[in-house]
Amino acid sequence: MSYTFYPGCVIPLQAPNYEVSARAVMKALDISFIDIDDFGCCGVLAAPLDGFSMLTFAARNIALAEAKGVDIIALCNGCFGTLSKAAHQLEEEDTREKVNRILKEIGLNVQGKTKVYHFHQILYDKVGVDEIQKRIKVDLDTIKIGCHHGCHILKPTDVLHYDKAAYPQKLEEMVSATKAKVVPPQGFEHCCGSLLMPHNQDASYAFAVKAVEQKGDVDAIIVNCPGCFRQLDLGQIMAKRKFNKVLSTPVIFYTQLLGLALGIDPKSLGLDTVHKIRTNTLLQKVS
Repeated sequence: MSYTFYPGCVIPLQAPNYEVSARAVMKALDISFIDIDDFGCCGVLAAPLDGFSMLTFAARNIALAEAKGVDIIALCNGCFGTLSKAAHQLEEEDTREKVNRILKEIGLNVQGKTKVYHFHQILYDKVGVDEIQKRIKVDLDTIKIGCHHGCHILKPTDVLHYDKAAYPQKLEEMVSATKAKVVPPQGFEHCCGSLLMPHNQDASYAFAVKAVEQKGDVDAIIVNCPGCFRQLDLGQIMAKRKFNKVLSTPVIFYTQLLGLALGIDPKSLGLDTVHKIRTNTLLQKVS
């Protein structure tokens, strides 16, 4: 199956390190894909105000992928969740008809055939952990990693079909495939607090600080979402200002960790391009 790469809105603006590392990993693992320049917002920000507008935003992107005959790879947890839920709703003929009356005005039609995948699903379910292990060139066995899954990649499980919501394991398995040591969190994973930011910044950063502290003594925290990346990375800077706490654990995307294990140059993975907490110590351990 062919894929199209859906970067969403936040990644190009706030987490370009995620996009460049994902593209580098796709190339290294021979995952072929195309770009669709006309992709727009997934619609997630419209959801609290108007569910149908959200659905139409998402359906437009799905229709563009269908016109090319490709499935969608999303990097952002929010985009993945929104597009997946939209694809689920578009399975209903009445819903498709309502949406298509809007899309007709811009010359599009959605049939509900395109599938939506998070990039981690492609890595885990399509490439496979065994194949990833075979491709490893740099052993990361000296690195201790804490995993942060994020909320929107897991729930609702009956729609997203990614991993178990209560005890997810796929990310840990993919980290272990790089030979890095996974350190279990202290208690259940804490929400990063990203969605609280427009309402209460102090509470939002308090969530982020708690999520970082739960990871314990690790060399880096792995995330798979630009919102989680921003919260856990910038949140450690804000921890000193707001809560008089000193935190200094690098936050990186799984694609960056995997890229290092695949032997890709750190600069090509966007390491330290937008990281508030520098990754020097991590890179020194790798080298």
